[in-house]
Amino acid sequence: MILNQYKESNPRINIFKKINKWMASLNALEKFHNEHGHCCVPMHLDPKLGLWVSLQRTQKKKGSLTKEQEQRLDDLSFSWDPFHCVDAKIEVLKAFQKENGHCRVRKRYESDPSLASWVDRQRQDNRKGRLSEERKHMLLDLGFEFNPLQSTWLEQFHFLKEFQQTHGGSCWVPQKYKADPALGEWVHNQRQDRKRGRLSKERKQMLNDLGFEWNKSKSHE
Repeated sequence: MILNQYKESNPRINIFKKINKWMASLNALEKFHNEHGHCCVPMHLDPKLGLWVSLQRTQKKKGSLTKEQEQRLDDLSFSWDPFHCVDAKIEVLKAFQKENGHCRVRKRYESDPSLASWVDRQRQDNRKGRLSEERKHMLLDLGFEFNPLQSTWLEQFHFLKEFQQTHGGSCWVPQKYKADPALGEWVHNQRQDRKRGRLSKERKQMLNDLGFEWNKSKSHE
């Protein structure tokens, strides 16, 4: 009891504890760096280390890091600017694409909740002209969709062409098409969007060129 009170009242012991704790985290980061080649620790891989890395950036801004600590981190090519960690996020996205076959990350992606926000920010940066050509090409190489709604429309249009080829040139897909319910609903929505004036001229022309039937004929009744 007396020893514990002495430790708590002795500032030198507390300092040693902090130093040892900091060195333990540095060793963990060094191990991560040796395995991955960078210090951008994704939160889903190691939340504790990821938070520590973020804390080091904050402490440097406040001037709380010693010169020796900064140097130890610099020796690991530490990224003081989190935006330089884009490569790490792309690696996470690459793993997602490999597992799912696309880059459409749901907003509630449990493995890495921040990935969906990052993906959305890439689209916003691209629209505002703030996305570098280098990063844009890296994303495009993964099949990244900067306009996911347009990509989905074109994907369904492709499926409609396949349907047409196997159904005697007809594009009349039943709304409740058992073989592909999504296609049946999509075709129905194109007719509804045209009636309501929400279908763009470009898309309407593409469907017309395909021989799309806008109105139900007797043969389809």
